[in-house]
Amino acid sequence: MRATLPTLVGTALLGAASLSAAADIDVMTQNQYLGTDLEPVLSAATADPFDPTAFNLAVVTALQQIAASKPAERARALAANIAQRNPDVVGLQEAYQFVCMPLGPQAPGQNCDHPALKAAFTDQLANTVAALRGRYMLAGKVTEMKLQAPQGIPFTTTTAGSSYGLLTLADRDAILVKTGLPAQPVNLAALTGCRASDQGCNYNNGGYGPPTLTLPGGLGTIAIERGYLAVDVTVRGRDYRVFNTHLEQRLLSPSQPQTRLLQVMQAYELLG
Repeated sequence: MRATLPTLVGTALLGAASLSAAADIDVMTQNQYLGTDLEPVLSAATADPFDPTAFNLAVVTALQQIAASKPAERARALAANIAQRNPDVVGLQEAYQFVCMPLGPQAPGQNCDHPALKAAFTDQLANTVAALRGRYMLAGKVTEMKLQAPQGIPFTTTTAGSSYGLLTLADRDAILVKTGLPAQPVNLAALTGCRASDQGCNYNNGGYGPPTLTLPGGLGTIAIERGYLAVDVTVRGRDYRVFNTHLEQRLLSPSQPQTRLLQVMQAYELLG
């Protein structure tokens, strides 16, 4: 949809507010989708008592579903959709990166190299930017969830369980700007004192901070974040500030009913 938009523009779940006379700008929003539902993994990780076999199955099943969704192929198709539409600015959500590191002796076709899983290990954001072949530049991103080595989620596809893959991941929202348009990320941390993440901010959730997931087996915790970022861009002689966000879903998992409040708190924080 091409429309006459206000000077302050929001993508995803944030509406727009008019500050001055409008000019034409074309903004596109695209949820890239990780390729699976994480709720079974979250539920298995927080089950009491914890069942390591059930958790491993949930992780392997999720990776298999991600691989079956053909993320690299989807990134090229989504990039082609952007190129065909040819907007000035693009807001991306759920641009995931999944990485697998082998642990222990690995036979061909196991764990990270398993034929039903290995297509899952890719970077949706990098693939999308590469597929756009220089037509758009990455103006800014915010990391909403990150699990780096040496931390990670071990999983195995073997019955003996003598070798493992270590899964690490990152979830990003990003803003792409058509190459040639003057653009720069807004330093929101300096303006508001928010919790900085890359060129954006993570939500403070009403002062409660992000929900955390305790990984089994003493592997530590992972913060389940959401965030937002903004970019100042000049389009056809007029300046705009474009925001992008992905608010939390209404319920992360049945074991965390308090997460029902996160959407409202995050929207309130962003409007503030």
